[in-house]
Amino acid sequence: STQNAPGFAFFWLFRVRFVLFRCFLGAKFSGWFLCILPHSAHRLKPSVIPCKREDLPGVSNQLIAIRHVCVILKKVRQAHNKSSEFLGGIAMDLILFTDNIDEYLKEDDVVNYGNENIKRLADTLYQGTSDEVEYIKKAYEYVRDQISHSADIKEDVITCSASEVLEAGHGICFAKSHLLAALLRYKFIPTGFCYQKLILDDETAPVLIYHGFNGVYVKEFHKWIRLDARGNKESVNAQFSLEKEQLAFHVRVEKGEEDGFVIYPDPDVKVLEKFRIHKTRTELWDDLPTELGYNS
Repeated sequence: STQNAPGFAFFWLFRVRFVLFRCFLGAKFSGWFLCILPHSAHRLKPSVIPCKREDLPGVSNQLIAIRHVCVILKKVRQAHNKSSEFLGGIAMDLILFTDNIDEYLKEDDVVNYGNENIKRLADTLYQGTSDEVEYIKKAYEYVRDQISHSADIKEDVITCSASEVLEAGHGICFAKSHLLAALLRYKFIPTGFCYQKLILDDETAPVLIYHGFNGVYVKEFHKWIRLDARGNKESVNAQFSLEKEQLAFHVRVEKGEEDGFVIYPDPDVKVLEKFRIHKTRTELWDDLPTELGYNS
């Protein structure tokens, strides 16, 4: 009767939603279980699991529905991967500040790759490399390992521009990211800037400040990756990787730290302002950036 229609509709809506809920749980936590369906006492590979009810004696209609929906989800995921490749392979949680790729190749007073010393170093590093990926890795490891972090060597001179960092042989995290960007942009490799908000020191300076590193486009793999050339030490182990990101610091959300997934084309103006107003690193250390101009 029409009086029973609402209850009937609600019942079937509940059943459909419950089936989908089980599907998502299965896809997220128990995908392997869907690949082991009973069929003549054999375990079948996903590619040969039959989807017809009559081919699966003892298997419920709900499980068949889950199987169908999971196949659809797999196709959606494949389509998403193809679209990500078309869009430049940006990882799901990385965001470009601008779609204009030329913005990630430009030169300015900070990323001054027209400097002769920078061009000479880039050409030297490029020699003997087999492809662009190898050059990116080589340039990254050079800045990470051969350019000291100013605080690690207790150097009080401030360096900011790429040429200043190279000449002095040291710089803080922001400055080292400027040099890496210059070395890569000189070879037409799109490179930007990323920022994390971290505690400076849990014991001596428990304040949240910004930390800088790079976002780099790897053409061969159609993807953007993040690289942190801060410099390794006992508690820091940043590495080059195309698959599993390994930055200098783990973001501790429970302590109020924040990861930054935006890749900016320019060094942040508020970061550069700190370099301009302070004469020594000691002064700068007491007034490190706590906000970004990009967020204003």
